Amino acid sequence: MTEPTVVHPAVPVLETKLRRPTVSSLHVARQRLLVQLTASLEHRLILVSAPAGYGKTALVSRWLDTVDRPCAWFSVDEHDDDLATFLIYLAAAIRTVAQDALGALELLLSAPTLPAPHRLADTLLQDLAALPGPLILALDDYHTVNAPEIHALMVRLVERLPAHVHLVLITRADPPLPLDRLRGRQELGELRAANLRFSAAETRLLLQRMLGPEITAETAALLEESTEGGRWVCTWPRSPYATAPTRQTLRATLLSTATRPSRSICSPRCWRVCPPYSATVCCRAHCSIGSAHP
Repeated sequence: MTEPTVVHPAVPVLETKLRRPTVSSLHVARQRLLVQLTASLEHRLILVSAPAGYGKTALVSRWLDTVDRPCAWFSVDEHDDDLATFLIYLAAAIRTVAQDALGALELLLSAPTLPAPHRLADTLLQDLAALPGPLILALDDYHTVNAPEIHALMVRLVERLPAHVHLVLITRADPPLPLDRLRGRQELGELRAANLRFSAAETRLLLQRMLGPEITAETAALLEESTEGGRWVCTWPRSPYATAPTRQTLRATLLSTATRPSRSICSPRCWRVCPPYSATVCCRAHCSIGSAHP
C-alpha cells in the first residue's frame, strides 16, 4: 500500500518558472518543425526528446507563439522532484491561463497528507476535463524528474488526458511512460534528434545572420556535416556569452572548423576555460567545463 505523502507546509512558486523563454533574434524559424508540431496536436502527448544543444526549448517556445490555443508552461528543475512541489507548480502553470481551474486538486493539495498518485491524477483529470476550452501544457526539462510518485501520476495522466488537453514534454531522455502503448494507439507525437538536426540551408541562414552574407553554401554544408547537423548552432544564440567574440573571431573559428570534418567547434559554455575566443576545437560540441578541458 502506498504511504501517504506529507505536504510541505509552504512551497513558494517562482513565477519565472511559469514563463516561456524568449526566443533570440538570431533564432531561425524552422517551418518544417513548426508544421510537424502543429500536426502532432492530433495526439494526446507530444514528446520532444534529444540531448542538450538541439534547440528543443527554443523550438517549442517559438511554436507556442504560433498556435491559436491557450498555452501553459512549467520549467521543471531538480528542486521540483517531489510530488507535492511538482503538483503545486503544475497547478500554478495551468492557472496562468485558467485562473479558477483545479478546485478539486487544490483541496487535496491543502490537506495534511497527499493521497496516492493515482487518486491525485484522477482528480487532476476531472479538473482538466472541466476546463472551458483547449489547453497545451508544456513541461520543459522533464528529465530532471526522478521521483517514482511523479512518474506514476504522469503515467495515469497521459493515458487519460481529455481530448482538448495536450501535454508537451521537453526532455533530454525518454521518460518512464508507456510510450510504446501510446505510439500503438496513435496518441504520441515525437520529435527527436534526427528531426532537430539543422539542414545545410538552416545552418547557412543562421551563420549569415551572425556573420554576414558572405557565408557560402559550401561552408555551411561542411559545418552541418561536421557538427552533428549543426547541433552547436542551437546552443550559441542562447548562451550568455554569445556576444562576447567579435564577428571576425567567430568567422575564423567556424571556417577553421569547416576544414576539420571529424571534429566540432567549441561550445559557448567552454569559452571560460578555452583560450579567450580562440579557434579552439573540441572533441564534441557538447563538451562541458571540467570534463573536456583541463
